[in-house]
Amino acid sequence: MSPLAAARKVSSLAFLYGRKMALNMVAGGFVKDLEQLGDATEHDARYDRLVEYTQIMQALLRGETVTFSGTYYQVANLRLSPALPPELMPDLFLSGASDACAAAAATLEATRLSYTKPPQDLEPQAPLPGAGQIGLRFGVIARKTADEAWREARNRFPEDRRGQLAHKMARGATDSIWHQEISQKAEDLHEARDGAYWLFPLRNYKTFCPYLVGSYGEVAAYVGRYRALGYTALILDVPSSEEELQHSLRAVKLGGAEVLHSASLTHS
Repeated sequence: MSPLAAARKVSSLAFLYGRKMALNMVAGGFVKDLEQLGDATEHDARYDRLVEYTQIMQALLRGETVTFSGTYYQVANLRLSPALPPELMPDLFLSGASDACAAAAATLEATRLSYTKPPQDLEPQAPLPGAGQIGLRFGVIARKTADEAWREARNRFPEDRRGQLAHKMARGATDSIWHQEISQKAEDLHEARDGAYWLFPLRNYKTFCPYLVGSYGEVAAYVGRYRALGYTALILDVPSSEEELQHSLRAVKLGGAEVLHSASLTHS
């Protein structure tokens, strides 16, 4: 949709419900999907285009009369009325691991979401570039004991040969940096696991993010290590039930994190 159509939807929902939205701005990562739409734009340029799109949308929401002439978008005297109150301006998120994504997130003052590696892979780089405006997404399966948690994890995500083949096909059809990196990590790790860090659900095409599995204390320790690296936002993968959400929240809060949302994000 156009930036104007997106701004209208955001404005309408904000006014109807009296609360701000959180927007995941997606540049697109599956080459076949882009080809079907006749979009041959290169990976990094798609983030340049996304910046133009988002800047127009934000200006409209602020009530500005927008005249803009960029590489990808041109508008003249475009306006949305009434303006969105400042407290209802949407929170912006970008998902990706590339330099182009990081640059776009910095330009837009958005939180960049990462489908992250194990903390020990990242700690030599601490604090991470963009610390303070970076977030992560993962699932949590936590119980009183690690044995209980792993039993639940393996029951919920059994091995699926067809899923593994689907994952390999998806990996071959994307130029997304994060998708390639996290998929390679899933192949490199024995049983797709590094302590409480677990990529088996991703390798079986059941989700698109890592899981933390273990006792409440073990999961909390990992959350604390990610916080120390500079991550400030966390989006949980969708829990299987209300009871499962409570188990996850107990572990995450023990690690010092404040959970605001549980949501599923588009993975492209």
